[in-house]
Amino acid sequence: MPVTLQPTLEALGHREPAQQRAVVKLLQAAGAFGAVEGVNGILTDPQADAILQHITFNDNAHALAMLHQITQEHLLRPEGKERSDCQDSEIFQTHRRELTSALLDMGMLADIKPQHKHYDHVLLMGATEGEVNTRLEYMKQLWEQGVRFDKIVMLGSERPLNPQIEPSAGKTGPSGHAVQTEMEMMEARYYDPKSRFPEGMDKVRIFEVNTFNKEGGKRANTQDTVNSWLKTKPDAGEVLVVSSQPYVQYQQVAVKSVMPPEFRTEAVGAAAADDVKISVALDSFARQIDVNLTRLTEKLKSGAALSTPLIGVDPQTIKVDAATYQFRAGGDANGVTDKGRYHADHWDPILHGDPILLHERLDGTMYVADGHHRVELAKELNAKGVGPGNIMAMVLSEKQGYSAKDAKIIAAYKNIAHGQTDVVETAKVFKEAYAGGVKTELLPHLQMDKGNLKMAFTMSKLSDKVLDQVAAEKIDPKIAEKLAETLPNDHDRQEKVMQIISKKMHQDYTAVPNESHASSVQVNMQPLAQKAQASAVASGFVAKLATQRAQAQASASIV
Repeated sequence: MPVTLQPTLEALGHREPAQQRAVVKLLQAAGAFGAVEGVNGILTDPQADAILQHITFNDNAHALAMLHQITQEHLLRPEGKERSDCQDSEIFQTHRRELTSALLDMGMLADIKPQHKHYDHVLLMGATEGEVNTRLEYMKQLWEQGVRFDKIVMLGSERPLNPQIEPSAGKTGPSGHAVQTEMEMMEARYYDPKSRFPEGMDKVRIFEVNTFNKEGGKRANTQDTVNSWLKTKPDAGEVLVVSSQPYVQYQQVAVKSVMPPEFRTEAVGAAAADDVKISVALDSFARQIDVNLTRLTEKLKSGAALSTPLIGVDPQTIKVDAATYQFRAGGDANGVTDKGRYHADHWDPILHGDPILLHERLDGTMYVADGHHRVELAKELNAKGVGPGNIMAMVLSEKQGYSAKDAKIIAAYKNIAHGQTDVVETAKVFKEAYAGGVKTELLPHLQMDKGNLKMAFTMSKLSDKVLDQVAAEKIDPKIAEKLAETLPNDHDRQEKVMQIISKKMHQDYTAVPNESHASSVQVNMQPLAQKAQASAVASGFVAKLATQRAQAQASASIV
């Protein structure tokens, strides 16, 4: 069955339509598609959407192979050429504002912050001297913000320094010798007497791991330096990779490609410099795809990860743990909602016979992940002697690596694909799926341009408190979507703004005569009879906030 490029981009982590359009725009600007009829400059959003939705491939493997080929041919810098040697093409320079906006959408320019407060190891990744300074300062900032780590590991190499862009070249280092290599420069920058470390960070143990050049003088890459560290037999644990943009995504997958599974790895980094080159960012994107190719290939094998036979199961043996497996709100202890409850006096194999999804725990017990309502109906009808007996089921086994959370989210995705969830429930599923701890490669592909899925994915950047408030107060999801676009993942500010929205939703803005001003508006704190009017007021407030944010970003944008 023909497929589009969208599943491949989703596997890369670009799930939102804006992110996918950004990739296509950047590829076109780099000449990956050749001359595109009707395009003079950069693709418009509709043109990018047309490429995404109407250009098809035999299967996902062919789509990935095409993406890999054109990125390596058109985005990757030539062998032996350093990033500092890269020059932006005329089209990159002419359309710099649009292309930097696309890179922002792809998450390649803004800073990436840690998800946790403690790590066993911090890997300070080698780079040119300017980038090393940026990474060292970012590591200090993290400490000042309360992030703690037990060991700092500097991963450098024997790459010769470039005196034109690396001021430490030739100067005397801590060892008393002239600084000539990347590793020596990192050591000099870290132990520079002028370096001021936050209180406590100067007491963290520091390890230096030098990686020698390969045969022929070819310098070491990210994987080589990580492998050198692994040879020192470090204790397994939480690993924070300190990089900088636009390299964070590449170094995340590069480190993971060689890191044993007992090391849980997360990459972070400071925002890109204002003068970052488009060509350098695209080179990093090309390397991300190349180093990640094997994992992407496995991830895109359609259906292989979820292959499991159908079996017949006695409903009476199926246990229920709604708190663990049911993603819908408002259900009872059995995970059954009033809206979804069946009211039937017999088992209809057409209406009720779809296979349920079970999760088998290590002790062999079976729990329903999808099909709570059908399991309840089957138990009730079997008890009356008019039931189906055994019911068909697919089983996800914990012994095969499927956790309870995996089963819950897979079941939720199945319901979402069938259009059986509301937008807030769907947003919460997306939020949980990509917060960590879920094997996202197991999730079925969703057509994100269908129904309210795009809105729900955007809303997944809202805090749980805000999502609950949207559901409880029946606030227009379009307002919540705009809030998520304006303040993505900024939960504190989202909640403060939502307090204002909630207040506006419960104010009466009806114009009434006034002795001094006939056209004035009297406000009282009674609930509005006309919710549409309240929604318009709240929507206007968020739109104003979005405009202010856009103006602020424009004034500070890269030009």
